[in-house]
Amino acid sequence: MRYYGTITRWNDNRQFGAIREESMGTEVFAPLSAFTTLTRPPAEGQRVSFDIVKGRRGRDEAENICFSLDCVDEFDFFDTEPEPYKKTFSKLLLIIPIIALLAAGGWFGWDYWQKYQQQAQAAAAAPPKTMVEEVAAKIKAEREEWLDAVNNRKTQKQTKPDNGKAARNSSSKEEK
Repeated sequence: MRYYGTITRWNDNRQFGAIREESMGTEVFAPLSAFTTLTRPPAEGQRVSFDIVKGRRGRDEAENICFSLDCVDEFDFFDTEPEPYKKTFSKLLLIIPIIALLAAGGWFGWDYWQKYQQQAQAAAAAPPKTMVEEVAAKIKAEREEWLDAVNNRKTQKQTKPDNGKAARNSSSKEEK
C-alpha cells in the first residue's frame, strides 16, 4: 500500500531522516538509499510517496520513496491524496454548524423584531394610559357619583311635599 507524508527531519551529513505519514500521523525512518528518484536532495517540508516495511532493527522504515511530483504510479491515479480532502471536510464540518447557528439566530431575531413591531403599532394606535390618567379617571367617576347622589336628594326633597306644611295648609283652609 502506498502512503503519503512529509519529510519532517533530514540530516544531510548522515543521509537519513524521518517522514511523518499523513493518515496515521506516525514518523517513519527514511534512509537516502530508499529514494528511487533523486532529482533533487531531500529537504524538510517536501511531500513524498512511499511504502512501509519493517527494517533491520524492527522499526518501520520507508521504502521506494519518491517525491510526490516526480513519482507517478499506476495506482496513484485511483488513490486520492487524503490531506486536501481531510482539510476540506473538516472545514465543511466546522462551517455547517456556524451557518446553522447564524440561520437560527437570524430567524429568532426576525421573529422578535416582528413581534416588537406589532406591539409598537398596537401601542401607537391605543391612547396612552398612565397611572396619573387612571387615578384622574377614578376621581372624576367618584365626583360624578357624589354629585348624582347630592342632586338626587335635592330633587327628592323638591318633589315630596313636607307633611307638616301640607297638614297646616289643609287645616288652615278648613278653618277659613
